[in-house]
Amino acid sequence: MKLSQIAVDVKAQEEGQWKEHPTFDGVEVLVKSIHSEGYRKRRALLMNRLPRRQRKIGDAVLAQEDLDRDALSACIGGLRGVEDESDNPIEYSDELMRDWAKNPKYRVFFDGVRELADEIGREDEEAIEESLGN
Repeated sequence: MKLSQIAVDVKAQEEGQWKEHPTFDGVEVLVKSIHSEGYRKRRALLMNRLPRRQRKIGDAVLAQEDLDRDALSACIGGLRGVEDESDNPIEYSDELMRDWAKNPKYRVFFDGVRELADEIGREDEEAIEESLGN
C-alpha cells in the first residue's frame, strides 16, 4: 500500500470545497472541514467563554447549539446563490456569517453547513477505510 492512499487531503479540509447546500437549491457554500484549524480554534475560543459549569456535555444545550453554529461560521469561506429581498446577491463576509450564526432563524442554514463540513471529513475517512480494505 502506498502512503498516499492513507493520507488525508489537508488542503481540501483547510481551504474548503464548493458544495451545494443540502437544503436550499441553487445555494453553494465554500465549506471547510470541521477538522480545519479555523473551526477548532473558533470552537476552543467560544468554549472558553462559556462558564465552566456549562462546558460539560448535556449542560446548557441551547448554549452548546449557539456555540456550534458560531464555530461553524469558521467553516464557511464563501457563499453563492443567496439574494436579499430586492434580488441583490448577498456578499459573503466572515462577519456576516458570525451574525447569521447568532440568529436562530438561520438554524436550518447552519444545519446544512454542519452536514457539509462533516461530509468533507467523512469523505477522507471513507477513502482511508476503503484503501485499507475495511
